[in-house]
Amino acid sequence: MRLADPARAQRILDVAARLFGQRHYHEVRVEDIAAKAGVSKGTVYQYFKDKEDLYVALILHSLNCLYERTRQTIAGLTQPEERLLSVVREGVQFFAAQPYFLELIQRVDVSRSAAHSSALDASRTRFLDLLVEIIEQLNAAGRWHADDPELAALALMGMMRETLRWRSHLADRLPEQLVDLFLNGLSKRTTNQVGR
Repeated sequence: MRLADPARAQRILDVAARLFGQRHYHEVRVEDIAAKAGVSKGTVYQYFKDKEDLYVALILHSLNCLYERTRQTIAGLTQPEERLLSVVREGVQFFAAQPYFLELIQRVDVSRSAAHSSALDASRTRFLDLLVEIIEQLNAAGRWHADDPELAALALMGMMRETLRWRSHLADRLPEQLVDLFLNGLSKRTTNQVGR
């Protein structure tokens, strides 16, 4: 993305986000984005190489905003459990408010353009590192233990992604439920509880 006029680039990204949120990728044309943004199609191409480049820039910009907001939210929290819940809450709220983003990210994963995949992987790595850091804090506090904090972080990211795909309509309770399941796991039922 070229940034001759950051405000114009942001306007194009905002319009693209709305259009991709309303329609599937193949249904959104660069002409539509340009018209809604109040610029020419050529102006869009001054900022973005093609529709795919615009699409990936939109994803990366939004994930960067989510990451920065999440870092700010957890900055004042001291307990690792609170930090973990806040990270999950921010992610759930973001994706529940913009459900098309999961589809957008999946599309980039499938297309597997080397440059785009690399940029998306770098963004994911920042979230992974943040979760690993919090899980290591959980370990250090002595209340929880994960032998492999990175594997635990990846598992939590997978839980969030799949739960949001299937249960985004229950977003208000999801953060607490996911963190509880992540920290406490499944409970083994006693013989008396089976069949209830």
